[in-house]
Amino acid sequence: MGRIVPRFVSDTSLLADDLRDIAAKTYFNAMEHEKGWMTMKTLAIVTLATLAWDSFDHTMRTRLPVESWCFVFADTVEWITNVALLNSTAYDVRLHRSGLYVRVCAVTEAYAVHVVWIIKSSDVARASVYAALHPSRCCRIVEVSTRVYTDITVNDPDSFLP
Repeated sequence: MGRIVPRFVSDTSLLADDLRDIAAKTYFNAMEHEKGWMTMKTLAIVTLATLAWDSFDHTMRTRLPVESWCFVFADTVEWITNVALLNSTAYDVRLHRSGLYVRVCAVTEAYAVHVVWIIKSSDVARASVYAALHPSRCCRIVEVSTRVYTDITVNDPDSFLP
């Protein structure tokens, strides 16, 4: 989710001021409530901000307010949570090894998590890299459109990675 943003781009140039304020207020208010903080409305706003990042403000602006549509996805979010996320989940994590850095949607102790709408060959390749960099050598690809998940395991990361 999201796009690569050059390293030295300021936050103020990534999202319009009004949208950045909405996203920040929603995120920080939600974080104060710890367990159970991710309501569908919160998830929708944070997701839209992520998709709108780096000059795609229209992506977020055209879908606000979220109250009229965000609850349609509640069962899908619950399914993803049940098959891929555990109590020990950390989100938006960097995995690294020997100068190779990647960001993943989430990690648990058991696997990295890569969530996609439809699995393509590039997603399998990406998940293989995530698996090679995760301590357990496993990545779970979650295909939302079919509600199927697949675990990718890399037994010998030294032969797989440079």
